[in-house]
Amino acid sequence: MAIVSGDYRSVIIGASGARARHHALAYRHLNRARLVAVAARTAAPRDQLAADFGIAARYADYRDMLDRERPDLVHVNTPPDARLEILQQVAAAGVPAAIVEKPVAIDGPDCAALAAFARASSLKVAVNHQLHYHAARRRLQAVVAEGALGPLQYIDASSGMNAAYQGTHCLQAVFALAGAERPTEVGAWASGAAGLQPNPRAHYAPDHLQAVFYYASGLRAVLRCGRAAPRLAAAPAEARAKEWAHKQVAVYGQRGHAIWTMWSWETLRGDRAPGSRLQRGRHDYWEQDAPAQAALVDSVLDWIEHPERGHPLALAHAVEEYAVLLAAYRGALQRRATALPEAAREPVIEPLRRRLGPLNED
Repeated sequence: MAIVSGDYRSVIIGASGARARHHALAYRHLNRARLVAVAARTAAPRDQLAADFGIAARYADYRDMLDRERPDLVHVNTPPDARLEILQQVAAAGVPAAIVEKPVAIDGPDCAALAAFARASSLKVAVNHQLHYHAARRRLQAVVAEGALGPLQYIDASSGMNAAYQGTHCLQAVFALAGAERPTEVGAWASGAAGLQPNPRAHYAPDHLQAVFYYASGLRAVLRCGRAAPRLAAAPAEARAKEWAHKQVAVYGQRGHAIWTMWSWETLRGDRAPGSRLQRGRHDYWEQDAPAQAALVDSVLDWIEHPERGHPLALAHAVEEYAVLLAAYRGALQRRATALPEAAREPVIEPLRRRLGPLNED
């Protein structure tokens, strides 16, 4: 498909929830793409989104939208149980690229199926970890990439919400900061089954999770989700009681550290470069979110134009990360550390729900 830079056509599948609006908000910061249509089975949120953002075309069936609009980029804002089918239809329609919401998968079988799709399909799929493009997160990532902290020793990532809602954001940060190195083993503890019960969003995770990732270099990374996660004193007073307000990532090396939270940042560099002393500041998460979402869209447009460059949020990376999360669940279920990579495709969500639930008789 021939693409003219500056005239990319984008569409959204799924209009419910706040994330659809955040996808649409990004286009207020973009010059080379425009939203031309939205598809959703439920009319009210579809029509409201279209009216609020001046989206001209509205469809009840996304397949009709793909056929008539011939988009260049599709935003898939649906529960994960529909993702593979939609991505297959998007690929069959000849669309160059898609951005899909997280969590990318639910359990072992669909995670394996998505991994197979990523290997076989030419569709460029990025998972919507827009935090990777937040200005303050970019600062942290740049400090690590420059080697200013020296060899990495410890990464601490946490989210006040469970692993399905915010934990995958934090897990993606762990993988991004660790660079090319992958964990060789994971040990985990989990409790609470409320988040594992059937729900319309198909977001399933234990209420509390603590996972430790071990690397051959000696690096250790800890992921804490739910009540296991620390609460952030830097959060605004009106947000402190909200679970979503407490995401953070901290990385420690032999010569310094760098910390990002939803509301603050801090660096201590030991490389004698300008600004190597302790520095810290504050920021507003929501002020950075729409520009970050726009930067993600821009990066996918770049990927369309330069496919050889790849993408840091590509589907292949995301399913690898999610498989590690499932291995953590399995380790918590079996009460043992799990060697990585793990090839098991068996379901783990239902066994974990039974083990952690109130009716457990084991």
